[in-house]
Amino acid sequence: MKSLKALALLALTLAALVAIQAVAQTPEVKDPAEYNAYMSALGMTNPSQKASAMEGFLQQYPNTVLKKDALQQLMIAYQQSGNGAKTTETATKLVQADPANVTGLYVLADTARNKVEAGDTSQAASARQYGEQGLKALDSFAKPAGVSEADFKKAKDQLSIAFNGAAGRGALATKDFPAAQKYFLASVNTNSENLRDVYALAVAYLSQRPIPVQGLWYIARATALSKGTKDNAQIADYGKKSYYVYHGDNDGWDDLVAKAAASAAMPSDLDKTIKPAPTPAEQAAKIASKDPKELSFDDLQTIITYGDPATVEKVMTEVKAAPIPYKALVISADKTKLVMAATYDGVQNKTADMDVTMAAPIPPALMPKVGEQIGIQATVGSYDKSPYMLHMVDGKLVRAKAPAPVHHPVHRKAN
Repeated sequence: MKSLKALALLALTLAALVAIQAVAQTPEVKDPAEYNAYMSALGMTNPSQKASAMEGFLQQYPNTVLKKDALQQLMIAYQQSGNGAKTTETATKLVQADPANVTGLYVLADTARNKVEAGDTSQAASARQYGEQGLKALDSFAKPAGVSEADFKKAKDQLSIAFNGAAGRGALATKDFPAAQKYFLASVNTNSENLRDVYALAVAYLSQRPIPVQGLWYIARATALSKGTKDNAQIADYGKKSYYVYHGDNDGWDDLVAKAAASAAMPSDLDKTIKPAPTPAEQAAKIASKDPKELSFDDLQTIITYGDPATVEKVMTEVKAAPIPYKALVISADKTKLVMAATYDGVQNKTADMDVTMAAPIPPALMPKVGEQIGIQATVGSYDKSPYMLHMVDGKLVRAKAPAPVHHPVHRKAN
């Protein structure tokens, strides 16, 4: 979801942040030539020329008391000229000179996070390190005289979002889900409209098994916030699938998105309004109570795989009573035996879950083709529980229309 990064860029410019810091940083320069060289570079308006002049100043005066100020101005000049590599390189030098410099830490944290989101997971440790270092620096980031409370709070809030987001993305990339949740939640609590971190917070929850119910709220919130963007369909699809895994169906998903659109506050009774899906064993017991004639092959697979022995024996006795006409997908075929896919998952994945021993050899002219769905009639014989396989006997080809397969796939909760 790379495009989401644009939704949480720092509202204050680097120059504005440096200006806030600079109010409290006015070191005295005793050498007039040094002072004049710095002021000359500082006064340049062309970013490329300013960067060149600041580089020259730092080379000429490597031990200047204005080193931090010069590095900050150099970083801004490179950023304004569009030189990302030099901006990051200068930010690294700035943080080495001043480990609590929030502006340099912001550049390093945000750069590392962007790289992680672009697929470079080798930057995960850096994103977390600079994010956590930035949060620590914020604790001692005192408001300078002459800066309004509103401007200072805006700067601190935006930096807090950036640092928490970077630390959270680093933690998420290394599957430290509790830490990722902590950092992204802090960001979202600062700005509940921040889609980038609302979505990341949802992922931090939904990546766990079993799924915590909070993840459903935040993915619903992300779905609502992304409405009208190109990412909406992908986010909504992820949300619905996660909701299904947790709940067993999609009933209530649209209502949850509507609630999340109306309010950023997660309901305190969310775990009571979104019930977890029945376990496979519970579903097997419920399915087994149906009329045997209504059972699909998906139902049989659920009962055989998850039902207790007495239930399985009872159902198998009932379904063996008469031949069953049906359609299934041919995986392989010879004159005496067909290997087929009859369940929903089996057909979708072209994976065998049934074999049929024919009542008589199949004539060459009638031999089914691999990949073809054919009509057949057979009687349930036996089964293998794991890996699942249903063995049918007395098979006969049905060239007239056989009933289309009815699928009732079990909801299997991810472990």
